[in-house]
Amino acid sequence: MSNQQASVLQNAQNCSINDSTINATIYSTTHNHGSRSSGIHLLSQKVSSSAMHDSSAREPPPRCHPKTRTSAVNKIVAFVDDPEPEKPVMWMNAPFGHGKSAVMQTVIETLITSGRKHRVAGAFFFGRDKEGRDKAHYLLPAIIYQVANNIPGMYEHVNNAINADPTLPSKSIEAQLIPLLIIPFQRCSPSSTYTPTIFIDGLDECDNIAAQRSVLKMIADAITVYRIRLQFVVASRPETHLSDYFKKEPLQSATRFFTLDNDFYSMRTYLRDGFNEICDARTDVMSGVPTPWPSDSTIDGLVWRASGQFLFASTILRFVGDEYSNPLEQLKVILTLHPRRSSAFSNMDGLYTQILLVCPVHLQGCLRRVLGVVICGDLTSITFIADIFNETISNIVTVLRGLRAVIKIYDEIVTSSHKFYKLVCPRLSLYHLSFKEFATDRSRAGDLWIDKDAFDKEIYHRADVLVARSLSATHGATLNHLPPDCHHSVVIGATGLFSLRSTRSFNIKYNAQQRS
Repeated sequence: MSNQQASVLQNAQNCSINDSTINATIYSTTHNHGSRSSGIHLLSQKVSSSAMHDSSAREPPPRCHPKTRTSAVNKIVAFVDDPEPEKPVMWMNAPFGHGKSAVMQTVIETLITSGRKHRVAGAFFFGRDKEGRDKAHYLLPAIIYQVANNIPGMYEHVNNAINADPTLPSKSIEAQLIPLLIIPFQRCSPSSTYTPTIFIDGLDECDNIAAQRSVLKMIADAITVYRIRLQFVVASRPETHLSDYFKKEPLQSATRFFTLDNDFYSMRTYLRDGFNEICDARTDVMSGVPTPWPSDSTIDGLVWRASGQFLFASTILRFVGDEYSNPLEQLKVILTLHPRRSSAFSNMDGLYTQILLVCPVHLQGCLRRVLGVVICGDLTSITFIADIFNETISNIVTVLRGLRAVIKIYDEIVTSSHKFYKLVCPRLSLYHLSFKEFATDRSRAGDLWIDKDAFDKEIYHRADVLVARSLSATHGATLNHLPPDCHHSVVIGATGLFSLRSTRSFNIKYNAQQRS
């Protein structure tokens, strides 16, 4: 019997099993999280908690800097507070890097900390190439789970619906919508003093256009066909197919359109505070520098060049504030930046190019290998790169010192059942998807272009060779008996970074997961 079937039978009475057919009466009449919540338990197994606003996987999430973006935040909060909204959908759109996710996160946290948590029915933050956050089928289970726990009366009805059909959490958006959201919502009695709001961020980062449209259709059906009392705040880039869908009925007449415009005051505040923090943190080299540093005119110039992109500003601050570099010299590098052409990406492209060109010429090969692995894998490690490409740790660390504005480096302890093995392994990930988009677009990155497909193939091949060598040295033993010199690479490579293609690699991956 599967775990799922066993879970379904936890609270069953008058149960019999005939030829694999399960007949059971399952009782659930109270809103609780105890033994009578098997339906919600089944749903929770399909929920991607990494996409929620308070997920540890997003920690620290993007937030608006204090005293910035107040107009945008207040506008959305006012929309949420409206008890009888004329238009129950708000579409906040802006180009990449303008801080949409930070605004959404700040709005949700503002509502929660001000005693209005009940107005947040649920939230989902899409993330391209982020497991659990990149596909439409992750959305509704996460939203329904939150709605069931946040809206009075919903828990019992959702729980009963899944108990009646335990396959519902595994079905499509269309199949889940009516029994798990519409009918439960119609059967409970939400407060008349407010309308609960669902927040969906980064819709353009959902895996394909058809899936994005299916999400919008779900929203349109919920509020215009079934007329349930919900509001939606959707944030995305102003992609043409999304704009076209919002501007067609029935969504057009139900949507408030909100473009996140340039906020020069907020940008200036953010940069000034950021540079002040750098000065305070680096008194060893900044003590004799005239204040304010940099000058107001320099700040104004950076604000103008940012063109509303808080991503541009945050990347500059990380680059200038690098603890291994001189802030004065780092700022000079930024101020010599000249965009190569006029385009929507020119500012960020020029900045990313300048950051990569800081790398010494003799380490350009190592730079490309580091970028290739980080771009191909959602999370990777210094030791994995070293073993896969037979590169020295010192070279990789030197390269990474110049990439701290775009690559996040943090320590994570990787532990195995080997009695002598415990390794503190620096893990790497990109700060923002836009760097991957830049580096893998030949027309934008030029000579710095990373051929992702070629790197994928090379990494798979090299990983297989590494695993084969390890198995050969141990006569085909399990992961637990691999020599420590290769152990960390196999663990990190096989437990989620890359899906190694060969059978032996799959066995290593399986064993690693069983022991994690």
